[in-house]
Amino acid sequence: MTQFLQQNQTMKQTHILTHKNQQALKILKMDSRELLELISECVQQNPFLDFHPSAQGDDYLLQNAIQRPSLQEDLYMQLHTLREPYDEAICAYLIESLDEHGFLSGSVSTYCEDLQIDEETLLSQLRILQSFEPCGIAARSIREALILQCRKTRNTMGEQILSEYAQELAEGDLAAIAGGMQLSVREVKEVIASLRTCNPDPCAAYAKEHVETILPEVEICVQDQQLQIVPMRYGATLVQEQYVQAIEQNEQLKAYFREANLLFETLNRRNATLLLIMNELVSIQKHHFLFGDELQSCTLQQLADQLGLHVSTVSRALQHKYYLFHGKCYPIRSLLCTATAQGDSSDAVQRAITEILRHEDPSHPFSDQQLVIKLRTMDISVSRRTVTKYRKLLHIPSSTHRKHT
Repeated sequence: MTQFLQQNQTMKQTHILTHKNQQALKILKMDSRELLELISECVQQNPFLDFHPSAQGDDYLLQNAIQRPSLQEDLYMQLHTLREPYDEAICAYLIESLDEHGFLSGSVSTYCEDLQIDEETLLSQLRILQSFEPCGIAARSIREALILQCRKTRNTMGEQILSEYAQELAEGDLAAIAGGMQLSVREVKEVIASLRTCNPDPCAAYAKEHVETILPEVEICVQDQQLQIVPMRYGATLVQEQYVQAIEQNEQLKAYFREANLLFETLNRRNATLLLIMNELVSIQKHHFLFGDELQSCTLQQLADQLGLHVSTVSRALQHKYYLFHGKCYPIRSLLCTATAQGDSSDAVQRAITEILRHEDPSHPFSDQQLVIKLRTMDISVSRRTVTKYRKLLHIPSSTHRKHT
């Protein structure tokens, strides 16, 4: 009997811990907007909770409509937080080659010729890009976009129909598909129905100007060459003390009181974790904020190791969260940066570009993409967009205007 009671008590404690951990993970992932919605919902359900919006929060909501990151910005963010190795120059070239719907309209041979690489190398980097969100990105056709979505959801039959029976599908020849796949026509119809859940235009949301209010987590301020991290306050969550005296006589109130305390605990843990991460990131990127220098190399894994946190905890804490700096909102993840080799500064990259162009053939000047390749031989990994930016800063014309016959 004693053993049963001990076992039952252990099971209850495990359940409480599991619920507590689940709520902590859920709240850690939430941005400020989602958090305010959760608190509002809890206040309506729990008599112990009350919420008072702050003047700062009201002012910010009224004054700030911020444009969401573009498709390219989102892709670069995913690229720079990738844990597996990738080729910065090739991936950047592919990202910049996407049309407004997120498709690659050029041929593989053209891309290979531009980059001076073989097809296998290009396709290996393309597969990395195609693993990003939204699913179907960097497809070369609508059919490939649908195939990528089927692959992600493990819809193998849907993928097979799209890959091997596209013509029959277009003609509505279900009998031919059924015969080839050794399925009944009814089963083929079910597979085709599942294909209708796929999105033929996965980047449609980016094609429209998508504007909404973004609530930053912190503001980074500069005062006397010192950086301050100021948490944004959108309101205060309070305990309704008039109900505390009645707890002992009411089991339902006890449950509400426990939930209120759990919410406070998880909110405090979330905010403390986020502030810990921001302190480390701002310390690493101090010169970026003070002097506008290039970002220092700092990956998600390096940040987690430095803080002694699991990488998944850091990833959740930064997901869809923003900071405010000089009146503008930026994704916190944008402070993460893969290394240009040896952590090259912008000055070093500009000097390297100048040196390369000094020795170019005037009749065959290097394009910006060729400069990317040349820089890679010097162990400097930057995107074509960065090369273009630095070339313009150096007042160097494009290859077309540098060509001398």
